[in-house]
Amino acid sequence: MLTIIFELALCAVLGYGAYTDLKFRQIENVTGALVIAIALTYWYYTGEIHNSIDITHVCVVIGVFVVLVVPYTLTDNIIGGADVKLLTALAFVMNVERFIDFVFWLALAYIVCWFFFKLWPQLALEADEQFTKMPLGVPIFMGSAVVSAQVLFGGTI
Repeated sequence: MLTIIFELALCAVLGYGAYTDLKFRQIENVTGALVIAIALTYWYYTGEIHNSIDITHVCVVIGVFVVLVVPYTLTDNIIGGADVKLLTALAFVMNVERFIDFVFWLALAYIVCWFFFKLWPQLALEADEQFTKMPLGVPIFMGSAVVSAQVLFGGTI
């Protein structure tokens, strides 16, 4: 039961992040903080807080942050700062195998969203006429929803 609540809460927070990213082209800082707070609460109540964080997990989280912060600092259009924070928070929340699965579904969702936004350019903001930035919150939500469905329904999709 606690796993269902955790997965639904995670999807709700990421859904809100996707909505704000789509509507305003920014993800609020509280979204990443809520993702981490939900995970810590889940780990505390399940007694897995000592088993969930090990050196491999810490190395993956640091690696994800470094890989994402480099394009953020060197370019203006590839990834936003809130996307870096949210993906780093998700790397913290998910174990390594689940995060790799999430990245696969995130990439597929990104491709789908990219074609969707190219076909309907009116979804881009007027200030973003050349479609230089696609809201990454939507594919993050979609990828996380697929991985959450895999956890909830006990299989692969």
